[in-house]
Amino acid sequence: AVRLLGSGLFDRCSKVWLCAAGLLLVSVSYALLPLCTGQRELILLAGTTGIGWGIVMPLQAAAMFDLSLPADRAMNQNLLVVTMQGGFFLGPVIGGQLLACGQFGLLFFVLAGLTLVASLITFCLRTQHSDAPNIG
Repeated sequence: AVRLLGSGLFDRCSKVWLCAAGLLLVSVSYALLPLCTGQRELILLAGTTGIGWGIVMPLQAAAMFDLSLPADRAMNQNLLVVTMQGGFFLGPVIGGQLLACGQFGLLFFVLAGLTLVASLITFCLRTQHSDAPNIG
């Protein structure tokens, strides 16, 4: 749904800035998850997290394509997919270890911190690549 409703925005605005903003939204959602006291809050945060990832996922691939030299685009797209697949494997393994050491609150606060770091790093790309079309 985010792709359909946001495609015009994605074309007009900085991909890196929108990606950083989406990661920030996800980070805030993760930080608030342990504080949920009811089903409505949980559903609202699940929706917010989904919107954030719905913004980030297509834009990271587009930004990777735009930031890559033409000769390196195919390789970089493949490396992006391999990295994501690694995260899909390592995320639950590391998350399980965090849960073994604490509670869900610890897991979500660590996720929020890591996602915030990713957002800040992504935002820094904006200033480094301000000359690339529709990147910065």
